Amino acid sequence: MAAESIQSSFKESRRENDTIAELQRALGISVSLSSPVLQIIDEFEDKEFIELGSRLIGERVPSNNQGLLNQTIELLRDHWRRSTPSSIPLKELGPLLRDYQRLISRHHLANSGSDFQSIDSWLSGKEAYKFYHLKNVSQLRMNDIPKLLAEYKKILPEQNASGPRAGFEEQVL
Repeated sequence: MAAESIQSSFKESRRENDTIAELQRALGISVSLSSPVLQIIDEFEDKEFIELGSRLIGERVPSNNQGLLNQTIELLRDHWRRSTPSSIPLKELGPLLRDYQRLISRHHLANSGSDFQSIDSWLSGKEAYKFYHLKNVSQLRMNDIPKLLAEYKKILPEQNASGPRAGFEEQVL
């Protein structure tokens, strides 16, 4: 009797899912189930980040020129280090947010190894790193920009320091 109840519930749930999927197809709605884990891409793969840095140096940076790519990344980070919240154009917020998330991830990996799954538990309960969980810049509010930039400046490595942890101090606000 219990087995029949479970099977009945399963069939009903399956019918509901089929109905929803059919409705989505009929309406032409595409629903992608995104991973709950934030995908952090490397600077060299972040086209918008590199293009922004290229505009700052005034020339196109070829992807095969590692030295120029590194200089571009440092120049862009230095630009944000010197920026005020009101001086950052909206088009720079996406690359800034992704770089903020990259720097936090690198710090976590340097301290905890390669366990990406534990980063959420590492960040939970901390007041700092408030913007790490954002999936994209559209989730950022205008009054968050000064806070994001202040946190970014705290985690930004010193320009002449070496290693992924250089200049990164864990800050709890």
